[in-house]
Amino acid sequence: MNHPITVRRLTQTLLGLWLTALIFSPASAFAFDGEWDIFDNHTKTRRLADKTETEMTLQVGGCSGFLIGPTIGMSAAHCRDQGDKIPVVSGPALVRGGEPDGVVLKDMELGSIETYDVWIFKIKWNSPKFPKGIRLIPYIWTQRQQLRVGENRVSDLLFSLGFPADVSHGRVIMSMGYGKTDGRTRLMKNNISLINGNSGGAILRKKDLLLVSVVSGGPHMYGQPGWEDNDWDDPTHWNWGPPMWQVYPKSRVLQALFPKGTENVYYQLKKKKDQERRQQQWSNEWGTEIPSIHLNPEDDYSEIDQQIDALF
Repeated sequence: MNHPITVRRLTQTLLGLWLTALIFSPASAFAFDGEWDIFDNHTKTRRLADKTETEMTLQVGGCSGFLIGPTIGMSAAHCRDQGDKIPVVSGPALVRGGEPDGVVLKDMELGSIETYDVWIFKIKWNSPKFPKGIRLIPYIWTQRQQLRVGENRVSDLLFSLGFPADVSHGRVIMSMGYGKTDGRTRLMKNNISLINGNSGGAILRKKDLLLVSVVSGGPHMYGQPGWEDNDWDDPTHWNWGPPMWQVYPKSRVLQALFPKGTENVYYQLKKKKDQERRQQQWSNEWGTEIPSIHLNPEDDYSEIDQQIDALF
């Protein structure tokens, strides 16, 4: 009589141990096999951004954004529809609590959802120069073959920083996933955990902070039936954004900031100034990865600023 109960209990125990091992094993930081839901498993695809990641982020009105120059921001074109004097919160200000420390001064380039959902704008900071501690994007995707897309785990790991409506509460969230298409049809699709509030955030390659895309849209809005039911492997649930390799040839600003598709001109100047100060390399908070550009407000970047401003 006791034997079936013992077997059942043993089976339940072994199953519990197996599930525990599956959940806490290193390989399960990203679940790749079988049906895997972006939002039901959000603790594996999303987390609070750390200090360095937060310093890379902008809050632009109700949208996310990022810096490609000390006074040049980038977001999604559909985020421009917020009226005039859109408040900007820098990354360092977000670290301190999130009070606006700048405002959108003027548009530099503005696309559209129908073309390329990209908005590049000039920022007027409250401080005389720019906030101490800001971080810029160092590289941009200009050649389609630079990025591996398609199969999970085989493709390049991507992430985005922003303010998803369901979990952010004013805090920067890091969301992770993969590129599923390369953007030859004008939109690059991905399975990153994104929802309202993420719009305008940078989509970056994890290993080197290569700017791949800007968060533009997805199949659901927050609160819509099925918004949180997004199987990673189901194309009807993937989000999308403009591929930078298609945007770059059409953008005078991006071509000026990333000449010939190389690294950001502010990054080049920063390295030169660091070398002049006999600093062979600065502290890399990303371990062996390439750091974002951490500018020093005491340095003079006016020459580059004037060259960019002269374009407009």
